[in-house]
Amino acid sequence: MSNVLNQIQEKASDLYVSERGGNEMIDPATAIMLLEVVVEVIKMLKACKESREGAEAKLKKPSIVDRAIFKRFLRNKVGIKKIKQDPALQESCIKLGQVLTKEEIDYLWLENN
Repeated sequence: MSNVLNQIQEKASDLYVSERGGNEMIDPATAIMLLEVVVEVIKMLKACKESREGAEAKLKKPSIVDRAIFKRFLRNKVGIKKIKQDPALQESCIKLGQVLTKEEIDYLWLENN
């Protein structure tokens, strides 16, 4: 796994732990799953012929519709039961898109060409 993906995975872990109160650890599978949801959103934006800058704007400041898209991808990935048990998954997924740097977004954009 590249250095950029490791950095993004660490951010996902930190966000998830902070959403849950900050006193527990995250399993690596959950961090990878959060990253996969962001990658799926980027793929969808590319398929819609969105520019990289437009995708970055949607990740940084998601509208209500953009938030619904994140949530839908997450539901498809883990199932509704898991989300109801752990609502921190949704918020940490949305926040992950907001804290990604321009370089990280560029990397994900180019990797999913």
